[in-house]
Amino acid sequence: MIQTNDLTKRFGNVLAVDNLNIEVKDGEIYGLLGPNGSGKSTTMKILTGILSPSRGKAYVDGINVEWEPNEVKKIVGYIPENQILYESLTPNELFNFLGGLRGVPAHKMDKRVNYFLKAFEFNRYLHQYIGTLSFGNKQKVAITAALLHDPSVLDNGRSHERVGSQDRTDTEGDPVQIQGEG
Repeated sequence: MIQTNDLTKRFGNVLAVDNLNIEVKDGEIYGLLGPNGSGKSTTMKILTGILSPSRGKAYVDGINVEWEPNEVKKIVGYIPENQILYESLTPNELFNFLGGLRGVPAHKMDKRVNYFLKAFEFNRYLHQYIGTLSFGNKQKVAITAALLHDPSVLDNGRSHERVGSQDRTDTEGDPVQIQGEG
């Protein structure tokens, strides 16, 4: 499902990723661990089609991330460390916008959104502006947005770090279950 061959990324003279070779099979959960500046985020940005490698190859579901970044984005859910949300939209508007961009059929969108509304007990916030939501509720919006299209790969970053203690218990135990519903 994910494979890198001698993946390397340079920013000028700075070597961010150095000849990384990994293989993650379908169904495996894989984490990149290391201190700040060790290339974890850079690697994930390459794997999600946001950055191109300086050298080497990276594949997600057999798709070369450098040659077909838009195809990779269709099968990857990305939850950035720092929330990037349209604060002048409601969660409902954002979900519909993203679902349309990703080509998610309306019946599937309804099912996916309803699933996450229930899982996160989020229904009462669906029509409030994102800019008025708490940090934890914005995290719920970001998580839902990343999972709407039922991606094959999820870059979770630190998305659930401060969702809230009750919500963490509900979502931390089996993220694959949440990702695979609907």
